[in-house]
Amino acid sequence: MAKLSVSGIDDLMLSLEEIASIPDDVAAAMLDAEAQVVEEYQLGSAATMLKGPYSTGQTALSIRRGKMKKGRDGARMVYVSPTGTNDRGVRNAEVAFINEYGIPKSKGRQARPGRQFIRIANEKAADPAVAEAEKIYDEFLKSKNL
Repeated sequence: MAKLSVSGIDDLMLSLEEIASIPDDVAAAMLDAEAQVVEEYQLGSAATMLKGPYSTGQTALSIRRGKMKKGRDGARMVYVSPTGTNDRGVRNAEVAFINEYGIPKSKGRQARPGRQFIRIANEKAADPAVAEAEKIYDEFLKSKNL
């Protein structure tokens, strides 16, 4: 009759539990690294696409990353968005929204198509942002000898 013996399964289970529970400081570092990359791409995209006779550059320069937050379901997140108001008192987020999605045609006003600078920047930043977070997560795993 064959016998099966296993040793080290407890260590493996403990290692897998350590991997599953990422500490807040590591998660914050990963999210901050990703947000930094996304912020750079959004700033670059806004600087090139938001040009025109009425552009002051305030909306592009107002793009900032926030702090890590936890949602109700425990999910961690960082927002990268325009902050503050411009010289006219209009929120930069509102100006960015109008530039992103455009304005429909209405009475006495022509339609203005959107210039999707945020979507384009986010799509371009996806792979580099994940690579930066992966570096931090890899350092965390190496510190645990995994």
